[in-house]
Amino acid sequence: MGLGANYPYLLEGLDTDGRPSFRASDHSLQFTVKLSGKNPQEVFSARNPGLPAMASLVDQNPDASMFVSRWAEVAYFLKPATLAGGVIQMQTLGSPPGTPNGPQALNLFTLYRRQRVLSPVTQPISFPTPIAASAFYGNFPETSMQLFGPAFTSGVINTPSTITNPEIG
Repeated sequence: MGLGANYPYLLEGLDTDGRPSFRASDHSLQFTVKLSGKNPQEVFSARNPGLPAMASLVDQNPDASMFVSRWAEVAYFLKPATLAGGVIQMQTLGSPPGTPNGPQALNLFTLYRRQRVLSPVTQPISFPTPIAASAFYGNFPETSMQLFGPAFTSGVINTPSTITNPEIG
């Protein structure tokens, strides 16, 4: 089966206006969310990466063990569904009516939702020793941040402004 001229997009047919309709699996949807913060169910939280209490909603987290905010960046994206051993799952479908191509094998995908907590105010972070960015991100994947410098010894927790308009951050 060839990849086709529109790979990685699969032509599904024409819509009711006669325009081609394609299936795509390499897109994502990202946006910011602001909750009311009036009760514990109306906030976003993540493990605290060492931020002072002022960066967090202290009334929802008095001991500062968590980083709590009304703001988060949310992303939805697809990843290929896999079986044990990393085999990509496929589903065989019959041909749409009126097409002579026979059964089609389609990849199956899993829909993921990722949320990363944002700080309401610019909050610099620093580290006494150089750390690898991947190790830090691995420990705090729920916090939206940028790390700076060749050794990643400083950074900033992202705010709604730095996410929606990166030039001003």
